[in-house]
Amino acid sequence: MSASTSPAVKTVYLQTDIEGVAGFTHYYSTSSSLWNFHHVQRMERLLTGEINAAVKACKEAGATTVLVNDSHGPGYSIHFEDLDPICRIIHGRGGYGPGWLPLLDETVDAAIAIGMHARAGATDAVCNHSLWHVTDGDGRKHEWSEVSMFAHLCARYGVPLVAISGDQWICSEIREVVPGCRTAEVKQSLSLQNACTLHPVAAQALIYERVLDGLRHRAEIAPPTLATPIRLNVSDRDPQKKALPEDLEGDCLWTLMHEACNRNYAHFGEPVSVDDRSWRYPDSVFVPKS
Repeated sequence: MSASTSPAVKTVYLQTDIEGVAGFTHYYSTSSSLWNFHHVQRMERLLTGEINAAVKACKEAGATTVLVNDSHGPGYSIHFEDLDPICRIIHGRGGYGPGWLPLLDETVDAAIAIGMHARAGATDAVCNHSLWHVTDGDGRKHEWSEVSMFAHLCARYGVPLVAISGDQWICSEIREVVPGCRTAEVKQSLSLQNACTLHPVAAQALIYERVLDGLRHRAEIAPPTLATPIRLNVSDRDPQKKALPEDLEGDCLWTLMHEACNRNYAHFGEPVSVDDRSWRYPDSVFVPKS
C-alpha cells in the first residue's frame, strides 16, 4: 500500500527513554550539587527537543493526538510545558502505574520510540542495560532490548513501530526485529560512557525526517509476530545473570512481561495505599540515602 492510500494517522504512541538521546553518555548522579542540578536539566531539555521533533512529524502526517509516555526513571524526565500542545503526557512514579504502557490499545495508529538504549551486554554501547530473554513456541531464542519488547507489545494491538532513535546498536537491533522501521542514529557509542554525538539540531532534523517517513509508510511496516507458548526471563546489567530463578511460561507476552517486572521491582496494576508517604520526587530519586 502506498503512502497516499494509507489510512490516516490520528493517534500516535510515543515511548521515551533518555540514555539514547544525542548528548547523553552517563547516568545521573545522586549528588545534590548545583552542577548536577543543571546537568539533569540539560539532559531533559535535549530529550524534550527530540520528542518535539518527532511530534512535528506526527502533526505533518495528520496526527491530532500524541501520547507521550515518560518512562525513564522517575517518570519526570520531560519538560512538559515545552512540548507541542497536541501531546498528552503519561508520567509519574515509575513501576507503580497500571502497566508499562498505559493507554496503548487498538485506537493507536502507530508507535514511535525516542531516546532508546542498547540491551545489556551490547559491545561498548552507552548505558546499555535491560535484556529480555525470550524463547518462542518454535524453540528460537531471542535477546531483546526494551524497544524490541515495546514493538512486540504494540503488536498485541496491531500497532506498527514505525520509527526509533538512539545509537548504532539499538538501530541495528530494531531493523532486524521490525524490518522497515525507520531508524535515526543520533549518536555513535564508543564505550559504556563515551559517544560521538550529532549536534542537537542535526539530531532533531534526522528524527523528524525518519518519523515522517515511517508514518507515511506505516501500512508497509508489519508488527512482529511471535509463536507461542513463550518462555521469558530478564537481566538488568549483566546479561548472564537472570533475575528469575526459572523462566516464566505462557501464551501472552503482555502478561508475562508485567509478571516478570512485578517479581523484580514493580507494582504494575497493584493497589498502592494512600498512606504510603515514603516516596517523594525528586528527593527519593536524586538525594543519597543516609
